[in-house]
Amino acid sequence: MTTVNTYGRGVNKVVAFGTETTFGVASTAAGQQLRRVTSNFALNTSLIPSAEIIPSQQIRDSRQGPRAVSGTLNAQLSPGTYSLFMAALLRGTFTALPSTGTLTDLLMNSNGGALPPYTFIVGSAATVLGPETGGIGYENGDMLMLSTLTGTQAPDNSIPWQVQGNQNGGKSLLTFWGLGNPSPVLFAGGGVTGKIVGAAKRLITPAAGSLLFPSFTIEEYQSDVGISDLFLGCMPTQMQIQLPARGWCSMNMTFLGQNMTESTSQFFTGAAVPTTAPSMMMLGGSIQYASTQIAYMVSASISISAAAQNDPVIGEQLSPYIFLGNISCTGSFQTLLTTDTMTTDFLAENEVSLSFILATANSPTAGFITIWLPRVKLGAATKQDSPTAITRSYTFQALENVTVPYAPDSTVCIYDSGA
Repeated sequence: MTTVNTYGRGVNKVVAFGTETTFGVASTAAGQQLRRVTSNFALNTSLIPSAEIIPSQQIRDSRQGPRAVSGTLNAQLSPGTYSLFMAALLRGTFTALPSTGTLTDLLMNSNGGALPPYTFIVGSAATVLGPETGGIGYENGDMLMLSTLTGTQAPDNSIPWQVQGNQNGGKSLLTFWGLGNPSPVLFAGGGVTGKIVGAAKRLITPAAGSLLFPSFTIEEYQSDVGISDLFLGCMPTQMQIQLPARGWCSMNMTFLGQNMTESTSQFFTGAAVPTTAPSMMMLGGSIQYASTQIAYMVSASISISAAAQNDPVIGEQLSPYIFLGNISCTGSFQTLLTTDTMTTDFLAENEVSLSFILATANSPTAGFITIWLPRVKLGAATKQDSPTAITRSYTFQALENVTVPYAPDSTVCIYDSGA
């Protein structure tokens, strides 16, 4: 009988993680298995050869230098799957949006925009919907839904909408864009009873003093050969998102870590199975530029990164910590050439907003992730010549929001329907 050697295969690799209580100390959480396209973590070190000049004219000694973990997780984005890593990168948590009580005079009316639906929802004039003292707390970018509507308006329940205009001083009037271009049952006459509720949790970078710096234990377990590599003290330092017109919305998350151990036994034996939410495409999603929905963007990419330092100290093989600096969000997008304000905004250094809604299906009730950048400046602007469609490319830098009213004071706001 031929002896079959057992070698590791990717289909038999299980990647799981858990949040650490103490940096660099293995997580005591049950863990969560991760979906992936690829996962590559490694303990890095370098051999430091002796520099002595000796008669034999050879190198007689060498030592390993300091150790550190680096890794990448490449994946197709899906609701809820990577929310803990996103929260760690932005140093916050996903929090639920508030709900109104029952409003008795709701009104939804078309604004006559070129790309419907562009609608208004109006509650009682006595109800402050915005973030002012005593208000419900809704801000531009928030993903909301109507609920408890009955009769002919019932089909409008559970359709996510994004706030793109908190008007009338934050009182009673919100401008909404819908997911997947739904066709709502308009009730322009008012007098309808229902509630406004959150459609997804909101993630922002909190104020100084409330920033969070979680670390993770990440395991790559090869079940076919019985090898478990456990990476300790891991922190996400960059997330790169690709949004093509055709194809999956993809994410590449970069990590730095402190140390690695190896075992023949699986560490996260009780980890929850991977999430099953569908992966997302831009089909069914939408893009808003300067609070206006556009339908001629060809592709986009977003990079959220944190300056990171894990230098060693004398007498220790491991860095004592991973020190994180400023959060930066940059990106680029490509559009078809048409008449709009983008080049004017570039030349004049006008600040605009960008919103990317990623959806699991071409449906107004699909799962989604929204990336909302309230304050953006455009960088390089170039055109690509072609015998067919001419395209333009722009780079951008997102900035901390200190100027846009009724919007979170954050460079990046993320809404995840599965978080």
